[in-house]
Amino acid sequence: MTIYLIGMMGSGKSYLGTKLADALDKPFADLDERIEKREGKTIAAIFKEHGQPYFRKTETETLRLTQNENALIATGGGAPCHDGNMNWMNRYGLTIYLQVHVDTLMERLQSNGTERPMLGDLQGPELKNYLTNLLAERQPFYEEAGIIYDTTNQDEDKVINDLVPQILERANL
Repeated sequence: MTIYLIGMMGSGKSYLGTKLADALDKPFADLDERIEKREGKTIAAIFKEHGQPYFRKTETETLRLTQNENALIATGGGAPCHDGNMNWMNRYGLTIYLQVHVDTLMERLQSNGTERPMLGDLQGPELKNYLTNLLAERQPFYEEAGIIYDTTNQDEDKVINDLVPQILERANL
């Protein structure tokens, strides 16, 4: 069974995904990395050169190729919110929403230095406002996940130890 990690940028999908995949003895893949490989350019370059609609179309096409992988896939933050992707992931796999408080997202996003095309140069109150609004828009999709887990102030070992039994039970692994 394919397992899909969903949540906001900075929620730990890629970082925790590798740890979860190891604990479950499953391959790990990052959907954004697959898109970059497929397109031969970074996500930021795709956004800049082709715009968000093109990116979302490519994201959906790439996601649909994961149907029978029996892997753990970290999706982009917006993937569940477009083109019926959340329903599709729930139909063909197990979805896990890594929930996190906006203040924690801000800390992570401002400290890790990763290029985030949707954030531009936002900082401080503007960043918090943007993330709050984006989360409010995406929350209804995220809450359709098979498992919802709040990672706010949780260390990685606790997250893994809490999630693995839930995944094994839900996925019949």
